Amino acid sequence: MIVLDLRKLANVKEFLFKATSLRYSKAVMIILLIALAMGVGGYKLLGRAHSVDTNNTIVADAATQPAPQASDQASNVPPTTYTVKPGDTLWSIARAYNTTVDTIMALNNLTTDNLSLDQKLIVAGTAPAANQASNVPPTTNYTVKPGDTLWSIARAYNTTVDTIKTMNNLTTDNLSLEQKLLVAGTAPAASSGTSSIANTSTASKSDNTQVASRSGSTTLAGSVLSKAAQYLHTPYVWGGTSPRGFDCSGFVQYVYRQYGYSLPRTAADQAAVGKKVSKKDLKPGDLVYFASGGAIDHIGIYAGNGKFIHSSSPRSGGVIYSSLSESYYAARYAGATRVLR
Repeated sequence: MIVLDLRKLANVKEFLFKATSLRYSKAVMIILLIALAMGVGGYKLLGRAHSVDTNNTIVADAATQPAPQASDQASNVPPTTYTVKPGDTLWSIARAYNTTVDTIMALNNLTTDNLSLDQKLIVAGTAPAANQASNVPPTTNYTVKPGDTLWSIARAYNTTVDTIKTMNNLTTDNLSLEQKLLVAGTAPAASSGTSSIANTSTASKSDNTQVASRSGSTTLAGSVLSKAAQYLHTPYVWGGTSPRGFDCSGFVQYVYRQYGYSLPRTAADQAAVGKKVSKKDLKPGDLVYFASGGAIDHIGIYAGNGKFIHSSSPRSGGVIYSSLSESYYAARYAGATRVLR
């Protein structure tokens, strides 16, 4: 308490004046002087432990503050340069580096979500572990066989039509017999043989598998579906229309826009576009839509073999493949329309 009392005094003279005005004895004066000396020393000791602001309020010294936590320094990870590889999207890169699509776009002044092979990107985030740093599958040389299409080759090698076209500088979907292609992806099992690639493109309509050709809407449908597959597991966002997040009609609209088709914004309006087709005549690339309570409220892209790709819901994982035979969708199936020409 003596330290606090002394701090209330303006200076030593004021203290001595008050003390002598009370006519203390010399003994009392000595005691008070000793107390004063002790008080000043205590004040100095106190000053070493704390800082005092101009209002004589004791504040904690910086040295007594807890050290920054590791999590506080995590955001200071230096940016790295990433080279775009086949099959990459902003979403997949952001997920691998534990960052966001918006952050990557801002760092690189990007105005669209489109990427090009070997494009350099600045990425701020935690780099994947060394054994995960490159997910690029091995590149192989493929020789085009009778019946092959870019779609059938891409599907067999678990890659995309766009990736094959980029790697081979192709400007069209046309292929020629014995043409050599670079393909990055997982090769078909040896037991199945490469002839199975052609077989996937010549299946009959009865099993709802695409009947591929080197021209026309079926090849375009393959490209559309390859593009759609690039956004698998993109999160569902209500009202979303970009790879940052899609709702069902936003996903359909975005994918088709990449091929020059301007579709309306809502599922109901998209269902009104194009030519109506029956369920038994569905072809890959057709739009399939669903209704609840009589109102069309969901839409997706038919992928063949009774499957369709769509932005489902947050709980389901965003963009996924589902089956038309699933009880939920079978009960709500409302029709299909063909917009690809």
